[in-house]
This record gives sequence, C-alpha cells and structure tokens, in this order.
Amino acid sequence: MNTVFALVLNVILNTGEPVDLVTSLYNSLNECKAAAAEQ
Repeated sequence: MNTVFALVLNVILNTGEPVDLVTSLYNSLNECKAAAAEQ
C-alpha cells in the first residue's frame, strides 16, 4: 500500500459552516508542501 498526501483547504462559508475541500492528491510530501506554498 502506498502513501498519498492530500492538500485540503478549510473554508468557512458566509453562514459560518466550515467545509473541507480536497484540492489535489500527491505522491510525496514535498510535492504537497510545494503546492500548499503556491496556494
């Protein structure tokens, strides 16, 4: 079984409801961190 890293954004809607959005999946932690820095 391989490890996969997900970049998740936490968004708070105007109604105050929190929503977690998975933006992408990455094969390595470094790729995920680079994408997070871009966001």
